[in-house]
Amino acid sequence: MREPLLIVGAGVMGAVLGRYAQRHGLQVVWFDDARPGAGTPASAGLMHAPWSPLAPDAYRKALDVLAEVSRTGLHWVEFPKQGSIPFVSPRLLQVPAERERVLSVQKGTLLTERGVSYTGTVVIAAGVWSGVLAHNLCAPIQSLAGSAFLWQGAPLQPLLQPWAPYKQLLAFERDLGWTWAGDDSAILAQNYSLVRERESLARCAAAVDRGTWSAHVIQGYRPTIRGQKTGLCVRIAPHTWVLTAGGKSSTILAGHYAPRIVFPRRSTTE
Repeated sequence: MREPLLIVGAGVMGAVLGRYAQRHGLQVVWFDDARPGAGTPASAGLMHAPWSPLAPDAYRKALDVLAEVSRTGLHWVEFPKQGSIPFVSPRLLQVPAERERVLSVQKGTLLTERGVSYTGTVVIAAGVWSGVLAHNLCAPIQSLAGSAFLWQGAPLQPLLQPWAPYKQLLAFERDLGWTWAGDDSAILAQNYSLVRERESLARCAAAVDRGTWSAHVIQGYRPTIRGQKTGLCVRIAPHTWVLTAGGKSSTILAGHYAPRIVFPRRSTTE
């Protein structure tokens, strides 16, 4: 790949891909219109191997990519009964992006709302909005809505505990001096409500012994593909890709898919 890499979306998927591409000599331009509800700010960034949809060898390779592109490498958090789990805070993956809306993508050409046209290899990594930009040439992308919460100050200890069937509450120091907490309450966007958000907040606040009034609420829309946990990494046209997360595995999948796009010929022979 010699042409510029034009990435629509500066969340975890687009950031990891672009940083990896830059480290391998490619010119990268990110576009992100910072619309409310982006999934990355609410992400925990945890990459527990049993939660990953990847085979063990692919999981380890993805961790290597993430260690390479993160400004401070991987971090680890020790959960009682679960052991050490690696994570990358989304804050450490932030990249400079052109803050303008992309209107259309057509076979390696990208048009912005200012009427500027760019040509290169385009990767649509815009989360739940990717399908529209891809003209629905990829598998349907569902939007699951949920909230995570931040409190200033570290928790007494990391917390990972089930609270309902297939639901678990997580809390740990995701960023220096900040507690991140979430309870896995992600539902179809049309069913999300302020009542559900308040229930989730009360549950997390009680678990970390903080007040609901002092929480920073981050609502996010998680892209999911029906029947798939591995997200999407697919070429939909010449010089045009779609890249999205699959459920809760956005960070590890970002490390897995970045080499596939930067070195597509090598990936087909592995």
